[in-house]
Amino acid sequence: MVATRARGAEMLPEGWRTVKMVDILEKEVRPLQVEPHALYTEIGIRSHGRGVFHKEPALGAEIGEKRVFQVVENALVLNIVFAWEQAVALTTQRDVGKIASHRFPMYRPRSNACELRFVFRYLMSPRGKELLDLASPGGAGRNRTLGQRAFDSIPIPCPPIEEQLRIADVLQVWDEAISVARALSAKTRQEAELIREKLLQGVMKFKAVPLADVAEVRTGLAKGKRQLGTRIEVPYLRVANVQDGRLDLTEVKTIEISPEQLPRYALMPGDVLMTEGGDFDKLGRGTVWNGEIENCLHQNHVFAVRPKQDQACSGYLAAIAASDYGRTYFLSCAKRSTNLASINSTQLRALPVPVVPLSEQKRIAAVIDSALQAAHASASLVDLLNAEKLTLTADLLAGRRRFPQDRQGETS
Repeated sequence: MVATRARGAEMLPEGWRTVKMVDILEKEVRPLQVEPHALYTEIGIRSHGRGVFHKEPALGAEIGEKRVFQVVENALVLNIVFAWEQAVALTTQRDVGKIASHRFPMYRPRSNACELRFVFRYLMSPRGKELLDLASPGGAGRNRTLGQRAFDSIPIPCPPIEEQLRIADVLQVWDEAISVARALSAKTRQEAELIREKLLQGVMKFKAVPLADVAEVRTGLAKGKRQLGTRIEVPYLRVANVQDGRLDLTEVKTIEISPEQLPRYALMPGDVLMTEGGDFDKLGRGTVWNGEIENCLHQNHVFAVRPKQDQACSGYLAAIAASDYGRTYFLSCAKRSTNLASINSTQLRALPVPVVPLSEQKRIAAVIDSALQAAHASASLVDLLNAEKLTLTADLLAGRRRFPQDRQGETS
């Protein structure tokens, strides 16, 4: 058990103390005289801790009389306009030589008072966000500016510097592992999609028939209609539950219907779920329903395509809809607005489906499904690593897990 001691209303691990930001950080200010004919690159800070970005280079004459400062390496930098949204970052060597306006104050540690990576992690924590929020009074958006004195007064639990370094090192290793897992997941997904496209290229030479010839397109239940008489409560799928090639059943809502409606709207194993619309990349996306939930319905924004068993394979139809070929068709006939698109059941029924023997459809579907399952597994690994890192971060920042002074690299 970790020994703790009281400090005000807060319980801290043994050896920790509460300090203010001003006690451990000092502002780094390096004013720069702008030359009209020289090129300068300003920095910006993305919200939610997503790092520094560089703006397009501009002549000093375009910068005008605005006060700017040299960006230094290994500094904590904040965007005071969006600090409440955790627009906080650490500068690196790639930022040296760039400039920042007065809206991006930079801080460095006072003499060995802290490890900046630890301070950054704390500000990225839920408690850190809460404190940045309180230090940024006002309305939403640009009316919420981080106060200098308020930031200086933010309290932070401060372990010994050696422990701060170890915490930062451990979390950096997790970040690197997640980065590798994310890259592998993206590659696996790309490979699965490439396999799908290559396999489907071979069927495009066959005669195509409308989807309605080989499957029944079933519309879903419209919400909001009052039901009279006996009612039962059943689960139903929304657009959010139907992802590209997979289901997300993390949150499945329920709806009340009459028992007579159940046979009409209930999903059956083998139904291909396709979305009516949304963002362009969501148009027609779908996956195969395998009876994951008993007596489950689908909302009217989700179509259920039920193959005629002697003519079409579920996985084959799902692959056709998700392919470049299917997406091109849906976009060609969809109703569009600025960023959204939608299709109706008539357009879906008219989707041209290349007719190949059922046995060949099943072979194609099996290979594509194996590739997609590998992609889903790699994506699940990324989710798992992120969840584990969140838990570990919370434990380390609260001192629930400690680093023994005599056994470096191990946690208690």
